[in-house]
Amino acid sequence: MAGEEVSGEELAALEDELVGDVTANSVKMTQSGAQTIKAQEVRLHQSGAQSIEAEKVTIQQGGAQYIQGGEVNLSQGGALVVRGERIALERSGALVLSGQEVEVNQGGAGVLVAGKIKADEVRSIFIASGPIEGSVTTMLDQKSALALGAALGASLAFIYALRSIFTGRD
Repeated sequence: MAGEEVSGEELAALEDELVGDVTANSVKMTQSGAQTIKAQEVRLHQSGAQSIEAEKVTIQQGGAQYIQGGEVNLSQGGALVVRGERIALERSGALVLSGQEVEVNQGGAGVLVAGKIKADEVRSIFIASGPIEGSVTTMLDQKSALALGAALGASLAFIYALRSIFTGRD
């Protein structure tokens, strides 16, 4: 069934299969892979997908490049981009996390943007968030990113001014 489409089913249950596009009300995959998945509910176990769009997404020991969902739960997995209303990561990571309510336990994100964060042992490069509850280690928060941007801008303006003085060019 490699590369084939699965669509129009109430429940698409796949095991040990590689498929192209999957469209169903509910998708359950075990040790399988798909290009795109569109459903109300998606459950992956030791599986992966390029793109997932669903109201509820649950991934255990798997991953995806892009996840868009209302409620997203990722356990021992990874994703490049996760967007959702409520996102929960457990020993997982993502390059970009964006959601209204984000809960991360022993995980990380390159960029974390959230209305509210509940965290336990979380590492991130940049965080833009409302209230943060718990332990988060970050390289840049909103204030330090603004300061870094201002410093870089001032440095570039200074270099440009010096160049103009010494070369006589604008």
